[in-house]
Parts: sequence; C-alpha cells; structure tokens
Amino acid sequence: APTATAGGRGVAVSATRSIPVSPRQRHLVLDVSELNIRDSGTGIQRVTRNLVRTLVSNPPTGWRVEPIAATRENEYRFARRFTSGLLGIETNLTDDGVEYAPGDLFVGVDLQPDSVPSHRGFFRRLQRAGVGVAFVVYDLLPIIAPENFYPGAAELYERWLATVREADALIAISQSVRDDVEQWLQTHPTAGQGPALGWFHLGADLDAVSADELQAADSARAASTTFLMVGTIEPRKRHRQVLNAFELLWDRGGTAELVIVGRRGWMMDDFIDRLRTHPRAGSLLHWFEDADDETLAGLYRSSAALVAASIGEGFGLPLIEASRFGLPIIARDLPVFREVAGDHAVYFSGDTPGDIAGALDEWLSRRSSGDVPVTAGMTWNTWQASADQLLRALRSALDGGR
Repeated sequence: APTATAGGRGVAVSATRSIPVSPRQRHLVLDVSELNIRDSGTGIQRVTRNLVRTLVSNPPTGWRVEPIAATRENEYRFARRFTSGLLGIETNLTDDGVEYAPGDLFVGVDLQPDSVPSHRGFFRRLQRAGVGVAFVVYDLLPIIAPENFYPGAAELYERWLATVREADALIAISQSVRDDVEQWLQTHPTAGQGPALGWFHLGADLDAVSADELQAADSARAASTTFLMVGTIEPRKRHRQVLNAFELLWDRGGTAELVIVGRRGWMMDDFIDRLRTHPRAGSLLHWFEDADDETLAGLYRSSAALVAASIGEGFGLPLIEASRFGLPIIARDLPVFREVAGDHAVYFSGDTPGDIAGALDEWLSRRSSGDVPVTAGMTWNTWQASADQLLRALRSALDGGR
C-alpha cells in the first residue's frame, strides 16, 4: 500500500463530514470523472471501472478509498452515488465536496483531458496541503501518431500533459508507455524536479479454463482458418490493412475468414460502409459490433489465431484474453506487444496488405509443421493483482523513485 513521504508531497485525498471516521484513516481518492459521465464498456472506461471496483471492495490496509468526479465547469466532489451503482447497492449518501488532509493520495485513474487542465489549481492546493497527486497514463498516442485521431486531439492531450506533469508521480500501464512518458518529459523540459515515473500491467478477471477445455479448443481450431480481430474500429488498429490483406488472399482463391469484433470508432465511416456492403460479408467476412462476453469467448475458442495489427497500444488486453483460451497470436512487432506476449506470439512488420498476407501465409505454413508458439503459458494479472501492482508502483514512486 502507498505510504506517506516527508516534505509535504506524500500521499492521497478525501475526508468526509457525512461519514466521520475515528481515528481518521488516510484517504485514497480515485478520479472517475469520465466514467461518472459515460461508460462505453470498453477501453479506458473498462479499466477504470475494474480498478475502482477492486480498490473500493478491497481497500489497502489502513486506507479509505473514495471515488471523486468533476467536470470542466464543476469542482471535484465525492462520487458516492456513482460508487453505490458500481457496487450494486442502494444508499442515501450525497456527493459532498472533497476534503483532504496531509498524507492522503489523489490518483487520476480515469482519463479526461478536456477537464483536468481546468482543475490545475485544485491539484496544486492538494500538494501544498501535503496530499500526494498521481495520474495513470494509458498512452501518448494522440501525440506520437496524431494522424490517427480526430483534429485537435493532439493539442488537447498536450494541455493534459502540461498539467499532469506537475504531479508527484505518473504511473503508466506498461513499461513501454513509461518509456514514452520519460522521453516526452526529456524533450519538454521545465524548471523543477518533475514527476516520479512508474508502471504496472492491467488485469483481466477471466474464469479459469480447464485443461480439458483447452484441449477441446485446440482440437476445434486445428483445421480452422478463421482469424480474429478484437478492438474498437479506429485508424491505428489497421483494420483497413488487414481487410486488404484478406482480399489479396481471397483473390488468390483462399478461404480464410476474417472476424472483426469491435464498436465503431472515429474517422472510419467509409470502412464501416465497406464492411456492411462487402461482397463477402456474411461468408468470409464477419463484423460483430456488440458481441457479448459469451459470443466473444466462443470466437476465442474457435478461431485459428488473433491478429493484433495495431500500430500503437498502451497495453493490449486482447492478447491476454487470447492466451486464456490458448488462442495463438499474430501481432505487429511493437515493444508493448513483446512486453505482454513475449515469445508466445508470432510477430510481423510492414504497412502494406502484402505484408500481412505474407504473415498469414507463413503462419499457416508454420502451423502445418507444428511450429506455432503456444499462448497457454503467458502470465497475466487479475484485476486484484493489477490494483496491487498499481499501489506498489505508487509507493515506489512517492517514496523516492525520482
């Protein structure tokens, strides 16, 4: 669990007059501002929801966990109605204003770059009062590859970074993202000490799959030529390149199937139209826009391999989900994918349809000779383990990781 540090830049936030605690515990305050407004059920909202539920349900010893929320126009307040809904309980608690004491810790587990800069003064007041301030960093992709995001996203993210860089600690969701943050800080120097850096890995609370189930899944997919993509349909995921690659295979008489699971993202309207009107839609091409957990689990069990073609990720949860079902992985050669999957995946590089088509042909050839890396041995966190890892990273950073 986090511990306080000397010098007034120690650890978290919150005290409440409506629920007095005696003696007062230190407070770990979690920013859920975006999740409090909307929950898309995917991406960062999914991560925030799981981390917050885990920490509220099983708080670190000696700490009281309190979600809080703000908007660009409104100050931070306790988010007790939200928390009650998250836990499925009824309560008459009110969303009172936030109070704090030395030794508390604020952690921005949610991402809301539109409003965080508006509360810069709030974060500075916390620090002057001896409250630690930390933010989780999911990625720097809007800055690293702005062409894959809507206009203005890079500028919005830069303003967010200019604010959170004044925190006591920035904790990334992978070592790769931590390295990106460190590089950005080095190329954007300012006066002062700067934040301590750390990293942790995300989790996945997946039911255990028995050896018999894994063996049955392996047998079912032995002759499968169905390849699975999982993730929001957005430019950096490279759905266009993958579909173009399959069209090359289909034009050569191939019968491999492409299954895409993911909701519509941004800047992809033309691709969505292409999916819906494609001449092979429903036969060799399938799109599941709102697949439930049971459907997705079935696809993980029956597909030949997961194709992770994204050119940039903060972590890569589909790789973890694939490993749970023993599904082989074909991934773009990204540092973060190697960090997550290690030697349990086949990697490819290149930006043309032919590069992916060649990688698929090579993978099928390797499978026929029994030379495909297995994923069943990959290690991954539960959400409890992820939350524990986050707390350790915070403690290390705040206790002198500078």
